[in-house]
Amino acid sequence: MQPTEYTDNTCIIVMDLDLDQNNKFIHVGAIVDSVVAVHELDEKIIEPAPNYKSEFITGVAKSGESYIMILDLLKLFKA
Repeated sequence: MQPTEYTDNTCIIVMDLDLDQNNKFIHVGAIVDSVVAVHELDEKIIEPAPNYKSEFITGVAKSGESYIMILDLLKLFKA
């Protein structure tokens, strides 16, 4: 990827990841071009992913009239 200039919309998303699944979390920051919205989802509304060809999508959730793809961040960062 080519370097990009930071703008007023550039954000850092901070995540706690349990890479070894042993409840010892590491903090990871990802720089993104912008954030449109932040959703807090109840796990009960997350459905299995339709037949996508991406190993990084673990599920989908409906929010209003939109669908949100749920990424498997462990797989994404280990790739």
